[in-house]
Amino acid sequence: MSSVVFQGTPYCYTFIQTHANKYSKSYRCQNCADEKKKNGSKERMKLIKVIENEFVQDPCSMKHVCHPKKYAEEMGNRIVYEKAQNVRRNPGQAKKKPVEIFRELLTGHYDADNEAMEDEIKAAIRRTGYKSRRRVLS
Repeated sequence: MSSVVFQGTPYCYTFIQTHANKYSKSYRCQNCADEKKKNGSKERMKLIKVIENEFVQDPCSMKHVCHPKKYAEEMGNRIVYEKAQNVRRNPGQAKKKPVEIFRELLTGHYDADNEAMEDEIKAAIRRTGYKSRRRVLS
């Protein structure tokens, strides 16, 4: 997953890899896919190529059907899902209770540009509450 942040704003588009070959990777906008699914649209998703970790064209120039999301919220969700995957892979952590894992998420240190951004990411993790995250973490 890759997020494209708008310079000087707290918003981003999130792209997810759909397929790859030895020369390039193809990504689609996750938010547009969610919108089309919600609306029942059968229209094909526009893909964007990435070669050597560089988008071939400006991902913001695509005709998005979605609205950009807040970067801190996207990062918060991504951190929770990565933690859940690590718990499932690591038998030692699988014995932990979901509430313990949630507390670890709230006290962790995250790769953010500054302290304010890290606080926003933690707030995004905490915002939906333990009950909504419990199923993902168990």
